[in-house]
Amino acid sequence: MNRERFIVGNKIELKAYGKINLGLDVLGIFPDGYHKVEMLMAQVSLADDVYVEVHHLYEKKDCEKNHKETSIELKLKGKEIIDDAENLAIIAARTFLKNKKITGNITIEIKKNIPIGAGMAGGSADCAAVLHALNVLTKDVGEGIPLEELVQMAGEIGSDVPFCVMGQIKGNNILTDFYEESSALSFFGLAVETGGVCIPVLSYNWKVLIVKPDFSVSTKEVYQGIDSEMSSPKLSRQRDKNFRFRRDATYNDTSEILNHRLDGRRNIEVFKIAQLIEEGKPVESIRFMGNILENFTEKKYTEITEIKDMIRKQKNAVSVLMTGSGPTVFALYDDEEKLMKDYKMMTSLYNEVYKTETLWDNIF
Repeated sequence: MNRERFIVGNKIELKAYGKINLGLDVLGIFPDGYHKVEMLMAQVSLADDVYVEVHHLYEKKDCEKNHKETSIELKLKGKEIIDDAENLAIIAARTFLKNKKITGNITIEIKKNIPIGAGMAGGSADCAAVLHALNVLTKDVGEGIPLEELVQMAGEIGSDVPFCVMGQIKGNNILTDFYEESSALSFFGLAVETGGVCIPVLSYNWKVLIVKPDFSVSTKEVYQGIDSEMSSPKLSRQRDKNFRFRRDATYNDTSEILNHRLDGRRNIEVFKIAQLIEEGKPVESIRFMGNILENFTEKKYTEITEIKDMIRKQKNAVSVLMTGSGPTVFALYDDEEKLMKDYKMMTSLYNEVYKTETLWDNIF
């Protein structure tokens, strides 16, 4: 009997949301070279559009017998991005199919809206969208992959991908219906270890201005630089290689649950930011916001500081920070009118300026 399974014309479209870091701290280096971090990430409405279409699927034993190989076509629209085997979307598709022991013919189309090389996890967001899309489209071939396993898979691809997996569920109706765990997830997430242990945090709506200068920075270079700048301590214990969500955790019991991980000094009070937002005190959380990576990136790329100073001088934004390893600057606002004043100013100076907002639970 021919066990070849065909799925023809199955296509899904997902929003792959970008992120900003409301807090980012580096606490040390694990023996394998990975960094111990604490991050509070927030997804924003600025998103790539990701389309995934499955033309044919084959069970692994049949594809080996009939020499069927995986074929992945990637179509890119918008900004210039890597379109070869190093693209995270292609890596996500190959990783998923390998884990599910299937192969097939797949087309991925990405319309890029998130700035490239900006510290906004655009590539990680696309990667997460492909994982979700294939999980939905291949549900009739074997069983759907549980969220915990999908998160583990995501973490093996990139440290920002698990958070993107979480937020996209809340922001795409088809995923909310697909995953039983969706009600416990959020658009904000507290990430620890190397970023893969994520705890949902109550989300809040800020209006956001995004400004990306006309250059990109190397994440590897920035982390190496911050190690030298801050003398990042060498950690003796091995990193936790399990990537997961603690859906049973709220901020109130996060400290107890992760107590064994809270070793080392604190430069940015990331947990305090999360706590205040959870307690309905987002305004108070603002004074604790910060990004330790600014200590290196701004010294080497002084234009980042100049952008921040220009925005701050207008006194419209409640907070102005760099996201991720940079170079993108974001500003938070409590109303649209104040954002528009700075938006008009920055669009006269820079090519990549965006109006967006943090996603919150009642947005959809």
